[in-house]
Amino acid sequence: MSNDYTVYDLTTGEVLRSGSAPGDIALQISNGEGVTPTVCIPDDFYFDLLSAKLKAKPELSLTVSPTSITADGNTDSIIYNIPEGALIIWPDGEKEIADGGDLEFSVDLPGVYLFKIVTTNYLVKEVTIEAHAAT
Repeated sequence: MSNDYTVYDLTTGEVLRSGSAPGDIALQISNGEGVTPTVCIPDDFYFDLLSAKLKAKPELSLTVSPTSITADGNTDSIIYNIPEGALIIWPDGEKEIADGGDLEFSVDLPGVYLFKIVTTNYLVKEVTIEAHAAT
């Protein structure tokens, strides 16, 4: 017999790990961690502290247009529908909190630029924009 478990952060509800252990092995948790007797995929769930239940992370419906731009400093790529309060991590590591809406990006150096958008409930969306040299 096995014991299913999901360990989460007691303060935030972030799912830290999940799995099954043989019935005769005690599960070890650290201070600040809670456990619920269910298995989940940590990247897909969070523990809702108000209802005391695991919940699926909502879909983050961002759109990007275009995903490929000319590196001329004038051509924009726009990430649409960033929720208010989301953390935006720019390709250079700079962080900012979104005020809701869209983000415009242009660059004058060719390369691949990765943005991370992190929302409540630990939902992370990565957006890649490729900038090609102007011809």
